[in-house]
Amino acid sequence: MAEGDSTKRSRLDAESVTNILREQGAANLQAEPEIELVLDGMELRRAGAHEQEYLMSVKALDGSLVNGYRSFNVLGMGKEARGLLYHKLISSNTPDFSSENVEIKAAIDQTEQSLIGFEGAKTWAIDRGFDNDDVWWEIWKHPHSHLVNRVYHMERIVEWQTASGQWEERYLDATFPYMNHLATIETELEVRLQV
Repeated sequence: MAEGDSTKRSRLDAESVTNILREQGAANLQAEPEIELVLDGMELRRAGAHEQEYLMSVKALDGSLVNGYRSFNVLGMGKEARGLLYHKLISSNTPDFSSENVEIKAAIDQTEQSLIGFEGAKTWAIDRGFDNDDVWWEIWKHPHSHLVNRVYHMERIVEWQTASGQWEERYLDATFPYMNHLATIETELEVRLQV
């Protein structure tokens, strides 16, 4: 993984390695005409762990709670290039933890900052855990950034710009008749049964 001759001590901690991967990923994506940015949150399950620092409860695959951590990641993808643009392991039990919303904002801001010179369109693909207008506005405030979001909470109140240009609060599902249909997506979930 690493090679070379040196008499100097190297920093090989998670933050340093992640920074190098982010810089390289952003550099690789600069030549792309447009990119997709996939923001994902996931659990790192450490079911048998009890001694690791700041363990928190996360969902196991069977729905129960086990010890572990949460992680937020952003993967950038173009036609030719790919790159990890953000990764952070978090725990609600660390002394400096504020909230997952703050961590999501940091993921978006740090990713956008790493792509500051990119002129093409950026489409964020986010799942239903991020379907709120704070996340959307955080993405929309950056030039050339759009989003595709699988929506879970239809009862959310969002700001909607009317045809006259006025902004009004409406339930999300009340805005659907005004949206342009771009595509229909169908997925299939294969489940392996264990006996």
